[in-house]
Amino acid sequence: MKRKRWMTLGILLLALVMVFSIVGCGDTPANEENNNNEDANGENGEEVPEETSDIPEYGNYVGSDACQGCHSAEYEAWQGTWHSVSMQTPDMLYDDIFDGSIEDGITWNDLSEGLGNPIMIDEDEPSGIAGTKDFVVQGTEVNDVDGVYIYHLGDREFEARFTAEDGEILHTVDVEVFGHGNKRRATNFTNIYDGEGNYLLKYQVRYDRDGGNWSQTLDGEPTGGVWADRNDVRRWDDNCGGCHVTGLNVPANLEDRDLIATELVADMAVGCEACHGPGGDHAADPMNEDLIVSFSDMTTKQQNDACEQCHTRTTANKHFDPEVRWGDAYGFLPGGNLEDHVEFILPTWGEEWRRVSADGKGRGWHQWGFDLQLGPKADWACIDCHSVHGANDEGQQFREYGSSPEVIVTMEESCAPCHEGVYDTKESIREVMDGRRGWDDEPEFSGRAMQHTFRLDDEGRVIGLPEEEWPEENNWPWLIE
Repeated sequence: MKRKRWMTLGILLLALVMVFSIVGCGDTPANEENNNNEDANGENGEEVPEETSDIPEYGNYVGSDACQGCHSAEYEAWQGTWHSVSMQTPDMLYDDIFDGSIEDGITWNDLSEGLGNPIMIDEDEPSGIAGTKDFVVQGTEVNDVDGVYIYHLGDREFEARFTAEDGEILHTVDVEVFGHGNKRRATNFTNIYDGEGNYLLKYQVRYDRDGGNWSQTLDGEPTGGVWADRNDVRRWDDNCGGCHVTGLNVPANLEDRDLIATELVADMAVGCEACHGPGGDHAADPMNEDLIVSFSDMTTKQQNDACEQCHTRTTANKHFDPEVRWGDAYGFLPGGNLEDHVEFILPTWGEEWRRVSADGKGRGWHQWGFDLQLGPKADWACIDCHSVHGANDEGQQFREYGSSPEVIVTMEESCAPCHEGVYDTKESIREVMDGRRGWDDEPEFSGRAMQHTFRLDDEGRVIGLPEEEWPEENNWPWLIE
């Protein structure tokens, strides 16, 4: 494909993905070496502009429940998707992290010698803290702290325990713990009221490591689970909340870093307003359809930008100094232009790094937009194949192509009309969608298990961009001016 054509393509993404669509970030250790200067916090090392504008105004969000009255069918269908459970409040946390049903019976409180789950303050430290640290917790000075552990008191109640080097508990404070991601790879976070935001906890549940093989099971169920060291010192509200909730109030967060998640967001889910924009004005005047964004009024690029605000990988938000703010697409509203708000991770043509294979295929979750634009379906919309609101009985968000009103179908039924007799079973579809296919001897070209380039070479290998089309500069072709 000629570069001129690449320049005309919009940024596209298959956004409403299958059962594994909502997962935690940081799928490989953040301190792994790579060829794109990604730093220990998972940030891409490309130069990004310093803060270029004032903090974007927070929208008039009201939450998905406010939409239910007039849009009950869509609301009910949405509740069956993984978007609706992208977060767990304390009462929703999965039982198996407390009852020892994963990894040889280890419970939450067994972690770190029975002290609980450490919060991540310094990387690679069993206690979460390198050396000792002083805290001011709700006005109380707590000095020479060797570790901060989150202990489960029972009945979904928790306390943060600040301990000395000899294990003495110096101070405790009641906290709330939230779940981020889904059961297959669930990260937990909390606020310890020291003015630094919501901390990620050190150990997370992983069903896709050490014997787990969820991504390749046909029934979508995990086959094993472990407590995995997250090895990540990022804060939830700085690096994760922009995509796992709706209406994260950044101005309020900057003013008061002690606010917990439920005090910061309009919707503890990827809700209606994530795709349709803030709905407060529309809810107050529901007959005025101009007050809400509809996909039917968007161009294909606008539709996919709305999806790609989360289903892609970014490295910086253009509204903030990258030293103090995250890469989520804060400031973007559906119907807008995503490139005005974020910097994307970049390829390194001919060389691999942990996020991108040597030919551009994605290696991390949420990179299906990059994949799609490298292949022959770059002019497709996400919603050509994926449902906006509903999921089938297997939790997959597939629609019958071109159906109106939308008809929810299985993966096979979605693909078969165009590929009958070739890709019309789960096994055949998963095989051709496997980005690792054919690259056993050249692992630098191996991608993710569920690629979206839809491109095969003459040897039947799943590829990204053919070598003869690699741009001279290390950038995505559609972003080259």
